[in-house]
Amino acid sequence: MTFAARLLCWAGLAVALAGPARATTYRCAPGGSDSEDGLTAPWRTLQHAANHLRPGDTVLVADGSYPGGVVHHTSGRRDQPITYQAEHPGKAVVSGGIIGFLIDNSDWVVLDGLKVRSAASRGVRVLVSHHLVVRHCTFCDNGIEGIITGYCNDLLIEDNESYGNGRGFHDSDDDFPASKGHGIYVSSSGDRPVVRRNRCHDNGGCGIQVNGYGDPDINGQLRGVVADHIITGAVLTDNILYRNGRGEDGGGAGINLQSVRDSLLYNNLLYCNFAGGIACFADYAGPQWGCQNNRLINNTIYFKPDEGRYGLQFLEGSKGNLVRNNIIAAGRGPALEYDVASGEPDSDYNVLFSAREPSRVVAVATGDGDVTGGFSFAAWQRHGRDARSQNVTPDRLFASLNGADFSLAQASPAAGAGALLTGALAIANLRQGRQDIGWSPPVEESTEPAPAEKNASPPPTEKTPAAPPIDKGTVAMPTDTGATPVPDEPDRDGDDDDRN
Repeated sequence: MTFAARLLCWAGLAVALAGPARATTYRCAPGGSDSEDGLTAPWRTLQHAANHLRPGDTVLVADGSYPGGVVHHTSGRRDQPITYQAEHPGKAVVSGGIIGFLIDNSDWVVLDGLKVRSAASRGVRVLVSHHLVVRHCTFCDNGIEGIITGYCNDLLIEDNESYGNGRGFHDSDDDFPASKGHGIYVSSSGDRPVVRRNRCHDNGGCGIQVNGYGDPDINGQLRGVVADHIITGAVLTDNILYRNGRGEDGGGAGINLQSVRDSLLYNNLLYCNFAGGIACFADYAGPQWGCQNNRLINNTIYFKPDEGRYGLQFLEGSKGNLVRNNIIAAGRGPALEYDVASGEPDSDYNVLFSAREPSRVVAVATGDGDVTGGFSFAAWQRHGRDARSQNVTPDRLFASLNGADFSLAQASPAAGAGALLTGALAIANLRQGRQDIGWSPPVEESTEPAPAEKNASPPPTEKTPAAPPIDKGTVAMPTDTGATPVPDEPDRDGDDDDRN
């Protein structure tokens, strides 16, 4: 071996022994400069940080305002994520831009504590990026969604607040009315998203939308994800959603599910939304894309007497779903709705109530959501469904309707009346010895593991304030980082129909 060859060999061995590059913590501040090194003096813009961060690096973002339009294109690694960390959650504000913060073809990235507001279209947009963590962030007053992801596996979206989105966005190519302004939108084939402990309110569209059916022209293998138009293994837990669906052209449900399979919705609280409660459907894509084999357990859905289209809905081949321990107190529509293509859901140990339609607590509909018949609660039980469920007025259930306290009253008929969560109902880390019906305030333990706990940051220093009290109404009841081009998510969710 020549001396030059031995030298190259020694150099390669030295690099291998040295291991991965040392992680660096940079700083970014409104008074900084992008001509600085980010160490002895802070940078000014997050775009400059995005251009320079490498696996394992963190940028600490000081309080203040930063220009939107940030584009991030670099992947971290499993043990070396790239992190944007606000020094104080909610005080580092990314404002403006067509998209406030875009993460494109970049895995193992963490956004922690940023506030992203007033983007013309999306606050945060994520494309073909896996193992992303978004926590302790705020998304508000954006033209379309607060945050939207597409073709992303293994997301963790937790402890965020998303509100006031859906102000509308119009240009020469797109027309997005307020009904498309979802708080959190997980879209297009990505599997195993975890969406937990978020507060979504006052959005024009849905509080949370999970839609597996993406662009029909995109099929097969993308970078790290199969575009099969189905989302499997989603976990939505401990989310609180209220006053969503304000869009003048119909709004959206508190939670919309489209082409979602083998997933869990557990302990979510939805109240005083303006359109639907939880919708499971295919959005006209056909019954082969319905929501199937999901578990909906211990959720509470409450509407004022004159509001809401339905409580829980199954349309367009949304079959095989298990419904247990839920409180569904509908307003002007049915508590439960299904169509022939979906069949009767496996439903029991629930509270089903409709303030304005007691003769049709359960509705039978067409695939378009047009109601053709239904059952009173007693008739539904005689039909052989919800044998151990109850029909109870909301004023008997909750600690305080006027105070928006939806924990169970001490003598609530729902207390201790639920199905035991064993077998097909089993959920990790149960919070209570007895099994109640409906939502209960979450505790620190999560119901599912996080995909990137090694990079866990401390909890936020300020708790999200509770929603204001509500009025019951007139009724005293109640890692290749090469880019893969992906077009915009299809315009499939803003129709002013009666289905979402």
